[in-house]
Amino acid sequence: MISYHHSPLIKWLSSNVYIFLLGTLLGQAVFANEQLKIVKSPLSRLIRQPTITAIYRDHEGPLWIGTQQGLYRFDGTKFMLFNSVSKNETRIPASDITGIGENPQGSLFVSTFGGGLLKWNRKTNLFESVPKNETFNAEFITSLFASKSGRMWLGTPSGIVLYDPESTRNSRWFRDHILAEAIGQPNAVAENKDGNIFIASNTGLYNISERLKSIERVHFNDNYVLLDTKITALEFDSSGLLFFGTSTGRVVAFNLGSGLAISQRKIDSNTPSSILDLQFYNDGLLIGTDNGLTFSAKDLSLFKSFHDKNSALSNNHTTILYKDNDYIWVGTYQGLNLLSFVPFSTFNGKNSGVFDDVLAFEQDDSGKIWVGTYNGLYFFDYATGLHTRVGVTPGSLTLTDQRIMTIAAKGAQLWLGFRQGGVQIVELDGSSHQNIPDIPNVEELEVTKILHLTSDETWIGTYNRGLFRIKNQQIESFLASKSLTELSITQLFRLNSGELLVGAQNNVYRYNSEQEHFDTIEFHFEGNSQRPIILSINQSNSGELWLGTKDQGLYVWTTANQRKGGTNLLKVGLSDELSSTTIYGIEFDSAGNSWCSTQDGLLKLDSGGNLLDRFTLADGLQGSDFNFGASFTDREGQIYFGGINGYNRFTPRFVKTNLNTPRILLTNIDLAGSKVMPPISVEELQTLQLTHKDYFVVFTFSVLDFLDPEKNQFRYMLENFDPD
Repeated sequence: MISYHHSPLIKWLSSNVYIFLLGTLLGQAVFANEQLKIVKSPLSRLIRQPTITAIYRDHEGPLWIGTQQGLYRFDGTKFMLFNSVSKNETRIPASDITGIGENPQGSLFVSTFGGGLLKWNRKTNLFESVPKNETFNAEFITSLFASKSGRMWLGTPSGIVLYDPESTRNSRWFRDHILAEAIGQPNAVAENKDGNIFIASNTGLYNISERLKSIERVHFNDNYVLLDTKITALEFDSSGLLFFGTSTGRVVAFNLGSGLAISQRKIDSNTPSSILDLQFYNDGLLIGTDNGLTFSAKDLSLFKSFHDKNSALSNNHTTILYKDNDYIWVGTYQGLNLLSFVPFSTFNGKNSGVFDDVLAFEQDDSGKIWVGTYNGLYFFDYATGLHTRVGVTPGSLTLTDQRIMTIAAKGAQLWLGFRQGGVQIVELDGSSHQNIPDIPNVEELEVTKILHLTSDETWIGTYNRGLFRIKNQQIESFLASKSLTELSITQLFRLNSGELLVGAQNNVYRYNSEQEHFDTIEFHFEGNSQRPIILSINQSNSGELWLGTKDQGLYVWTTANQRKGGTNLLKVGLSDELSSTTIYGIEFDSAGNSWCSTQDGLLKLDSGGNLLDRFTLADGLQGSDFNFGASFTDREGQIYFGGINGYNRFTPRFVKTNLNTPRILLTNIDLAGSKVMPPISVEELQTLQLTHKDYFVVFTFSVLDFLDPEKNQFRYMLENFDPD
């Protein structure tokens, strides 16, 4: 018979609850099905001086990054650093970069503090100083803004300079205007859809028309709007409404026609914040400050702040926000961050209080999601959006071990399997006791899996004591009875037919319930003479059995092969990308696609095993590496994967596969060691004439996708030479 040890259950839910980052706070359409994710850019570690002062991507695709100690150009493969201490062609007059811009003709300009204005020569890949003359002699430039007309608005300590690249002079009409000198050094510059330039400085806000050659001071009919403050950031929304930020942390939506504030709000912060940049993104407003980053609804009704304590923001002092396709570059005092909306919700110690090393999931009859970690048990309630830890208050339930390897719900019970501590049963119906199955030396069991096959039959797999079954309160050890001599059990899986599969490291067994016998399934792994270590098993709705392995990729036991009585497993994805991958977990969505957690991100494959997409940290995952066995699909169809930096939850139909091929930049063509052309996009190369003497040709190219450059992959072929 089975007996239980009893102990009181008092206040077993911790009073420490945590609000998930965005899930319940900002429930408007702007956040529907997606979460705002901040990650540190992989490019940061390649930048010597971490204070970012300027970011720009030119029309050919390379990314330019300005710092206080140099300018970086990244073409997808290599960095070029330009500074004043260089001894070669990468030397520029000053290293303090203050702005980067481009005119409609494609000419790139860079402003420096101490070295004047520079122009990029695309033919030589060198910078040239813009010549000074009697009307243009700016050397200490504090900012650069390129207007749609192609003119450069340059800030200097003594005021604004309007440089015209066509005439190479300071525009005379602006220089001679009576209000030009009154503007002083600009704090922010923006352009509306009509081409008017708005400049904010310590002396006020100015509206400048290049077409009419006019300057007007903007009047405020709400005098309190700028009381004891100054405008430090400007941005127009898509409708033409002006938003500005102030030195005291106030954001204002301003009607230029009436001179009245439509809405305004101060950033919620215990520390005074100065707003340094504004950027509209996905119908919301990003607000960069010297005390973190804030995302707001467009009507300023909701604010959510991000800082280095609740997100991956590398530093609280943000310097610049730059929109680049579907994401935002965030420059800070300590490097580059990437911000984007992602369909993967991330839960970790920073944003929701759950311990980072996540190992198991389960959903009980009430709908609560339980999360097992290497340091405690938590539950997440959809209704409240809260994580709560079990058993951390005085007098509350004591867990045998805090390392939760597996969780299995049964009625009003939650069965927990521990790393070293056996099995513990938690009663969820309000009973004031806990149960521990009376398995001999239960505290020594290293539990890997618990499976409730029926209401009165529970199977327990362990790593050190084989397989156990508890049926009708009777305990049976199959290792002790020698019915199954495998010491380490890694998988317990119920087939669609109701049959039980038992996975050991190298073998899979089918349990014959009528004869109470284990039959070895002699699988033959395609292309592999040795049996790989099996880490994960799952079955699709169509009946195909998928097996994930350690370092050997993914295999499928097709329904056709099963019907024939065969045991041949087909290799999924014969490419190198999948053949050596470790598959920790496999889950299927309602469309028949499979989702696999690996040591290198998350894979999405169609029902035929074709790779559709790979997702990484840059896509919003908790990390690139995941944990063995930490995968789950809840009753609503949401999928969970756990790793060492928390866990991800997502709804598969909201995860869009990126079918856009990034641009390719041909960075060099060498003929016998001689460079024959400057960098151009592949699309621009029409012909390349070679002679019989040109027997040695080298093509060098880059992929212009900077989210995670090290993950970029490519294939190529020479037409009429390489096979298809």
